[in-house]
Amino acid sequence: MVTDEVIQERLRLLAEYIEDLRAEQGISFAQYQDDKKTRRYVEHTIQIAIEACLDIGHHIIAEKHLPLPKEHRDIFQVLGEAEIVPGEAVPALPKMVGFRNRLVHEYERVENEFVYGILKKNLGDLERFGQAIRRYLDKEAQAAAEKEQSPPPVQEETIPNVDGEKGKTVRERRTKYTVRRKRKTVR
Repeated sequence: MVTDEVIQERLRLLAEYIEDLRAEQGISFAQYQDDKKTRRYVEHTIQIAIEACLDIGHHIIAEKHLPLPKEHRDIFQVLGEAEIVPGEAVPALPKMVGFRNRLVHEYERVENEFVYGILKKNLGDLERFGQAIRRYLDKEAQAAAEKEQSPPPVQEETIPNVDGEKGKTVRERRTKYTVRRKRKTVR
């Protein structure tokens, strides 16, 4: 399915972004604050990691016909209510969206201490989201495989009835006919 492929690609990117950010966690705050390129790199990578989460959420909501979120931050609430993302992960994610909005719209007011804190302490929130989505996709794939393996339910064909009875299936009519024939032969 195209949506699953898009989600898988966004998950791959999310994992890559988190890995890139993990590589930067070893720097001190003084190094972070003094290196403009590192600050911009970290800020942008956090931003696109959060956007990958939003994209994933949008795709799942559309595919599953879940209630549409009013704002980006509501995506995670919808996914939590649908039990796609565990409830304990839901509160941290809208805060990340708020941070992403600040990076995009109020970039001049972003505090280095705050970004550095996210780099050091909050990457796990993004990882837990990715893990939850992978579990969801695995569960969906397993359900689809089981559905393919089970034989389709037999649907009885209903045919118009000449003797006035409506909606009888072929099997029901054959049974009734067989019973009538047996009665005639017994007499």
